[in-house]
Amino acid sequence: ASFKAISLFALTALASVASAGPSTGKSYTVSPASFSNLCVVPAGDWDGARLTLADCDTSDDIAWTFDGRSLKNSATQRCVDVIDGGHWNGNGLQTWTCFDDNTNQRFSPSDGAIQWTGQNMCIDLTDGNGYAGNNLQLWQCYSWNTNQQWTFTEVEEVDDCEDGSCGKSLVFLPRAILTAQATIGGLRDFRLPLCFRFRVGHHPGLCLRLCLRIG
Repeated sequence: ASFKAISLFALTALASVASAGPSTGKSYTVSPASFSNLCVVPAGDWDGARLTLADCDTSDDIAWTFDGRSLKNSATQRCVDVIDGGHWNGNGLQTWTCFDDNTNQRFSPSDGAIQWTGQNMCIDLTDGNGYAGNNLQLWQCYSWNTNQQWTFTEVEEVDDCEDGSCGKSLVFLPRAILTAQATIGGLRDFRLPLCFRFRVGHHPGLCLRLCLRIG
């Protein structure tokens, strides 16, 4: 395949790989199924920071890693946690230091929903409102409830950004491929997967890599 010029924005639209559930050991952005421009983020870098929504293009802390039981934020290294372990509709969610034996941090994503493991409670888009700053909640799971449907978009993390592996020409912007105005000129006879690395926001130690794949 060959092409002479393609914008980074257009390439990212092709490169993003969305799914209804995560695989163990991989990293993802998580968005409400009805609002793909919003990403789940922690409200801050401290224990007890609420789980909230932010614009995917302007927020830094958008990457989460699923280890088979918990969702850990790649920037803060804290896990999604049920506040006080409360089993009621409307209870909030937070990020907290990860502990293997903390059942408040165990979740089972399946068919687009993210269920609190062992409980009939799911992560829920509060009042169905799609705006930055809307804090997420727990609510009884219903398969028909679109407020409980989430999209996972896979990203690949590169840990050793500081050694220059991301390239000096890349800008310090969240989701830089989405916002960059540069174009790739004279790109010919490429092989898939075609990958791009970029630094994430104000975290120079964290890189993300998006890959174009077919099939």
